Amino acid sequence: MRNILTEYISKNGIRFHHSVTTYEDGYRDTLAPETHQMCEVIFMLSGEVKYKIEGRYYHLSPLDAIIIHPNKLHSREVDFSQPYERMVLHFSPELLPSFADLNLLSGYNGSFLPSVLPRKIIEETELRDLMHKCEALCQTENPYKDLRFVGIILQIVEVLNEVISKLDERSAPVKVDKISHECIQYILRHLTEKDKLSPRHLANELHISVSHLQHTFKKELGITLHRYITDQKMQLARKLLLQGQTPQAVSDLLDYEYYSTFYHSFVKRFGSPPNALKGQ
Repeated sequence: MRNILTEYISKNGIRFHHSVTTYEDGYRDTLAPETHQMCEVIFMLSGEVKYKIEGRYYHLSPLDAIIIHPNKLHSREVDFSQPYERMVLHFSPELLPSFADLNLLSGYNGSFLPSVLPRKIIEETELRDLMHKCEALCQTENPYKDLRFVGIILQIVEVLNEVISKLDERSAPVKVDKISHECIQYILRHLTEKDKLSPRHLANELHISVSHLQHTFKKELGITLHRYITDQKMQLARKLLLQGQTPQAVSDLLDYEYYSTFYHSFVKRFGSPPNALKGQ
């Protein structure tokens, strides 16, 4: 069962929890394939977990950490023979300031793949202390809690960006599902080009049959190719709407033939119409 030691959820796009999950009487803690707009930093305290992120596998052991960028499809497999304890920080990329010459969140545009940050590297940084600072802050009643959280998040992002340059074979994926991984990279490069996202076109690019692509994609990632493409389009649509673009302009950019198709896809994904984001 899952025991939440500390939890904080803010309406400003910050979530933190320190949890311990034990596995008794057949209990299973599983994470189905999902995507979300939040950046996720997971710091392992005990247990063994294998994360699968867009066709790549990563092992986490105690005192390892992993960063999962927004909109990355991910799932996990837990070793049920031991407790799984972790600190998890979610934060919205919109909390980070924007600078013309500095990308504070590497990979926000899909250019950097998520990676495990092994214990040996983590021990050379302040990440562990910063995660504990997040937990201590959760337990305060300070009216400026979210502002202080943002300050810690900026420090964490700085540490993560510095650590990336030190990654080597210790953080290499256990395995890569080549077909789904290459397919995803192609989709993300051509997300606004409808004619390049058809199953037939994707299959031709990968030099395999349409049926083999669709079957393999579903088997490796746990969702259909169509659902993945639609979800990535909706995630991009939400980002563009928050930047001030009109629903019709976003629908046109994503190459929807009919606005109604875009509208219904957005409502199905987020539970509200595109124009509901106006002014947020």
